[in-house]
Amino acid sequence: MKTEYERQTTLFVRVKLLENSKLSFTVNGVAVIKDSRGNRIELKNKSFKLLSSRKYKGETLYYPVILSTQNRSDADEFIRAFRREGYILKKKKRVIGKLTPIYIVYAGPFENLKEMNSKAPPNAVRVIKSRGSCRSVPVYFVINGNRYTLYGRIRIQNRGKIKLNDVETSGGLYKRKAKCINLTSNLSIIPADSKLSVIANVPIEEYVTGVVKSEIGENAPLEAKKAQAVAARTNVIRKLWRGTGFEDYDITSSVFAQVYTGEGFSDGTRRAVAETAGEILVYKGEPIEALFHAMCGGHTENSENVWSSYVPYLRGVFDRGAGHKRFSLKSERAVKKWLEQDPDVNCRKYGKKYWRWRYIYTPRELANILKAKTGRDIGIVLEIKVLERGVSGRVKKIRIVGSRGEIVIRKDLEIRKAFLSTSLPSSLFYVEKRGGKFIITGRGFGHGVGMCQIGAMGMADKGYNYRKILKHYYSHVRLEKIY
Repeated sequence: MKTEYERQTTLFVRVKLLENSKLSFTVNGVAVIKDSRGNRIELKNKSFKLLSSRKYKGETLYYPVILSTQNRSDADEFIRAFRREGYILKKKKRVIGKLTPIYIVYAGPFENLKEMNSKAPPNAVRVIKSRGSCRSVPVYFVINGNRYTLYGRIRIQNRGKIKLNDVETSGGLYKRKAKCINLTSNLSIIPADSKLSVIANVPIEEYVTGVVKSEIGENAPLEAKKAQAVAARTNVIRKLWRGTGFEDYDITSSVFAQVYTGEGFSDGTRRAVAETAGEILVYKGEPIEALFHAMCGGHTENSENVWSSYVPYLRGVFDRGAGHKRFSLKSERAVKKWLEQDPDVNCRKYGKKYWRWRYIYTPRELANILKAKTGRDIGIVLEIKVLERGVSGRVKKIRIVGSRGEIVIRKDLEIRKAFLSTSLPSSLFYVEKRGGKFIITGRGFGHGVGMCQIGAMGMADKGYNYRKILKHYYSHVRLEKIY
């Protein structure tokens, strides 16, 4: 029987780090590079590049998933029923720690849609597309100014440390410089549609340590880092548990998932992860979607006010200590008063520049941004009116009136993207028109749903442990150790 340590270190996650037409690496130590045709290159303390070929797209494998269930007998009955109709189905078991196993019934893989449509049942719940070996796709290997040709999927066995250059994790939402990240994990390079994807195969607890470092930072209080570790682990376990394994990767490393920027951790960060090892948040026996954001500004938001679905454990909470009265933040007057004050909320101490931010535009400047971001030319902006707000005061719906028409924008991210060349820090803001200019004043950073990372740091400073921090931000959940 495997020990707890063995279970942790044998559970891996495939992290998509970067997709680009050109990749740049530096090897410190030894790296062995192999392609799909068996070509092999061994490097020691060298820099090299990989370049994609624009002429080849590579093959795609199709896996139609017919059923995903926790009931093994249902899976077996499904297979028998379709076998009687002449279809060949297979069963795959997904086991993640102590969670209930998932049984996946699927057909294939098929090399093209025509084959899939003729040989697979028509009622697939989803079709997974995966890159095959791509043996015919050339990938150019460049070292010391010389170019060589490799083919298909490339695997890099890392026997030292590899630096991957020019990694950008903001997804275009914020202005951030590309970084170089250090990796000790093995890598896969997958050619697809004239680009190359870099996938790191990382032990689960090592991955969580990297997310804690990248998301909440090495200098956060220990209990806040523990809370971040549990949230990060919950999210990746949920991805692994709900996934099929046929995908090319399990999770991305951008702000649209959770940021992972390689190795290099402090003892405090390693301690936070080690002392919560195997712990996740569950709701009705399943891993939750443990969303988090940088700074709520004093009140978190309900999930349905940012996206479309009601999630019972993602409820907006007033981010102050016990004994403070709740009050409505749905009126313009209340929001303006709230943002002009300096309330003693959990994210106040570490709020820094996002405690209060301001953008000032002329009507023409705002019109140009709106046109670029929405594709709508409504002319010179005359009026901006907030039509609806969420429980945290965040804007849910806004009308912008121009000299040539008007536009109504809904949902957090679309609203934030419409008012800045990148994106507003948050949708918790109010708008004033003074001296012929529009002034947008706001607080917070991020979508506002789930755990406020800076608020978690404030709670840790006040003496709350990670369990209480998590219970504050996620409603009706249970902490469970699954390995």
